[in-house]
Amino acid sequence: MCFLTHPLFFLQGGNMKGKQMFGLLTIVMVLAVFAALTPAAAADTLSGDRTISPTSVNAEDTFRVTVVVTIDGTVYGPVLNEAVPDGWTVTEVDNAGASYSAAETKWVWLDEVTGTKTVIYDVTVPAGTATGNYPVTGTVLATVGGSTVGPFDVTGANQVTVTECTCDFCLDLDAGWNFVSVPRTLNGSNDANTVFNLVSGETCLYYDCVDGWKSNSAVSVVPCQGYWVGKVASDQICLDFDPGTGSNNPPEQELCQGWNMVGHIHTNSMSVGEFASATTLGDNIAQIWQWDQTNGWEGYPFGDFADMTPGRGYWILVGEEDTMYGTI
Repeated sequence: MCFLTHPLFFLQGGNMKGKQMFGLLTIVMVLAVFAALTPAAAADTLSGDRTISPTSVNAEDTFRVTVVVTIDGTVYGPVLNEAVPDGWTVTEVDNAGASYSAAETKWVWLDEVTGTKTVIYDVTVPAGTATGNYPVTGTVLATVGGSTVGPFDVTGANQVTVTECTCDFCLDLDAGWNFVSVPRTLNGSNDANTVFNLVSGETCLYYDCVDGWKSNSAVSVVPCQGYWVGKVASDQICLDFDPGTGSNNPPEQELCQGWNMVGHIHTNSMSVGEFASATTLGDNIAQIWQWDQTNGWEGYPFGDFADMTPGRGYWILVGEEDTMYGTI
């Protein structure tokens, strides 16, 4: 073995100089091990993640986009650039303290920024838009120490599917279980078998907080309630709303203290805060949970979801008995 790689060489012969060199090498080796075990300081950087609700819409519908910009360390002047198809209308909902440029669909924070910023905006699909998949993309970038970091692609949902629905509202059901609702009073029968086009082997379940579970023909499909619908094959449900529904008779649902199955109350998305205000439930809402086959359970305020989606059902926990109101 080469003596340059074997520290015992320096002890042979009792040479003091060798012992000193051995001690020096020992210190160097200890420092090297310590350096290897010490985590490197995190770089100042940023990232973005996008959710879209709903991801399937019709022409003239509006969907909601939420982008969470996460900043590790400290950056200066972070920028969020978003791109939607030409001609689609973007409406600000929450700029998270940024300056917004409508001409560029750009959000800019003009100072040192740390932590997380959540930008929310609505997008309306123009009339006459052809069916198909349309991209929603974007990037984030910032300045650190006089140099640009990024641009980095925003991750998460990045497209919207435009479908053709000849009814007032179309509900897309997957094979398997679906947790759904209807946003307004229906025109015609509200029998679950008819509304959800149930065939042999398919089920609709509703939990009444007073009477317990009901199924199929025992279920009347009305706004403000949520339903579990089990389908053997995917199906698009075409729903027309009652033209007689007016502003003087919005739907309502009595909620028990504890858990209730409810539905979203509008054909457009709402933040949880907007939903709490519109339903008059306010601070009585303790938790909300949604479920789908892709993401499983997502909770508020403990989970990642923050928007109520048209056509979805929810479990909601309220602190006391209350009346939940829908919209026309």
